[in-house]
Amino acid sequence: WGGFSADGKEYVIYLEAGQWTPTPWVNVIANEQFGFLVSESGAGYTWAENSSENRLTPWHNDPVADAPGEALYLRDEETAQVWSPMPLPSRDAEPYLVRHGIGYSLFEHHSQGLKQRTQLFAVPDAPVKIIKLRLENTWNRPRRVTVTYYVEWVLGISRSTSQAYIVPEYDHNSGALLARNGYNTEFGERVAFLAASKVPHGLTTDRTEFLGYKGDLSRPAALRRIGLASTVEPGLDPCAAIQLHIDLPVGGSEEVFFLLGEGSNREHAIQLIQDYQNPEQVEAAHQAVHMSWDRVLGTVHVQTPDPTMDMILNRWLLYQTLSCRIWG
Repeated sequence: WGGFSADGKEYVIYLEAGQWTPTPWVNVIANEQFGFLVSESGAGYTWAENSSENRLTPWHNDPVADAPGEALYLRDEETAQVWSPMPLPSRDAEPYLVRHGIGYSLFEHHSQGLKQRTQLFAVPDAPVKIIKLRLENTWNRPRRVTVTYYVEWVLGISRSTSQAYIVPEYDHNSGALLARNGYNTEFGERVAFLAASKVPHGLTTDRTEFLGYKGDLSRPAALRRIGLASTVEPGLDPCAAIQLHIDLPVGGSEEVFFLLGEGSNREHAIQLIQDYQNPEQVEAAHQAVHMSWDRVLGTVHVQTPDPTMDMILNRWLLYQTLSCRIWG
């Protein structure tokens, strides 16, 4: 299913139609205060400050189903076809190429006349996860695509114990969805957020509205109709979903991104959103990821008679130890 790239800097997985790895193949991406898991299917969860006590989104710990608590969807507005640019939750028939790197994961997919490139990474010195999507139109006619990012809020240990206490909010200035759980004893002042690089076309914080009655992530009801209800109310089954419209001319391309994170309070959350809605800040953070990890992993270099051992010792084991076992 995969192997290390020639330079050893990425683990590359190629999934043909209907093909899955035997168990989830996970990259743990973190800084000292924040992080997330991402598997070859794109599933995973995000945390801030404490990966057990303050989960922003669910961790199901299911090594078979690998159920996601976050999802990215595309919908062709001409054909109404819905799919995911990552294998889960709404898999397309065409192959997926997955690259787990140091501090990032990258998904490449070409289907429905669109080249799709999705990159996930965390800002090295801030509690912000960036989901960057690039679409390129390869058909000989213009396209309109709706991009939707969806998260299920936890803001604690588990959804079942915290969902009744989560209070959502919409910030008109940034177009972001905020959420707070004042009943989280240690983290009650913190404010989570989902934001985007463009003004949202639609949004909701009602999970039942998005998924539908007894709905599931592979076929959400909200993507089988036009628009979202803009519901932002406490007391519902909480989530955050933001929709964007992308118009692509023939041969055209566009890049958008979503921000998922948590500030120490509302003011800090708004400041983080404002900072990283700037594409230049996002690009600087992307470059900082590579520079910071190269600096850390380049401190010690091991050379043995076995080049495969060198590759593992010099980058991957050090990276996993720090990102997963210490920071995570």
